[in-house]
Amino acid sequence: MKSSTKIRIALAEDHGMLRTAYRNILSQRTGYKVIHEAANGQELLDNMKKKAADIVLLDLDMPVMSGKEAFELIKILFPKTRTIIISAHYDQSYVSEYFYKGVNGYLSKNATDDQLFEAIDSVMEEGYYYDISTSRFLIEEVINNKEQKHSAEELNINSIEVEILKMICDEIPTKKIAEKLQLSVYAVDHHRRNILAKTEQSNLIGLFKFALRNGITKIT
Repeated sequence: MKSSTKIRIALAEDHGMLRTAYRNILSQRTGYKVIHEAANGQELLDNMKKKAADIVLLDLDMPVMSGKEAFELIKILFPKTRTIIISAHYDQSYVSEYFYKGVNGYLSKNATDDQLFEAIDSVMEEGYYYDISTSRFLIEEVINNKEQKHSAEELNINSIEVEILKMICDEIPTKKIAEKLQLSVYAVDHHRRNILAKTEQSNLIGLFKFALRNGITKIT
């Protein structure tokens, strides 16, 4: 995380020891600031109304208001805030469900400290984070999905957009894509929005699954 501005983080976890552990982990490195701690979704939203966070680290199973309910409200009330779910529910059905709903990242509660920082940095810089396990879950769903395949030509995706889509799937940062294709960052973002519209996907995880299903990218 290279910016001098600290990333403002809200923690939502009903187990006090885990909240303390996350706070201590995040305090070990510069550039990260925990501005809210909450034991349930309602407390999280009440805190967010006072000051919005850049990223919410969200547990799903909480009393009063669950993480599931809180996530839906965060998307509506705080559209600029990005959410990373940290949950004991780490399987294909949960991961796929929440990526489809627009979550920016999903981690197991067994994730390492480095994975936590990697997820936060990736979500801030690229808008999403998925690791090897997450990719496997999404691939399994693609394999089991019987949706009709489409070629790039059928969807009017030009050659530059195909290259950008491949690089997005390879988790290459926007700035690197721009450098490789000798384009501006703005131009890459414009192409990415066009690809989303043409493929009728709502987020980058949807693009990843679309590219796998249609043979535009492969897992090596």
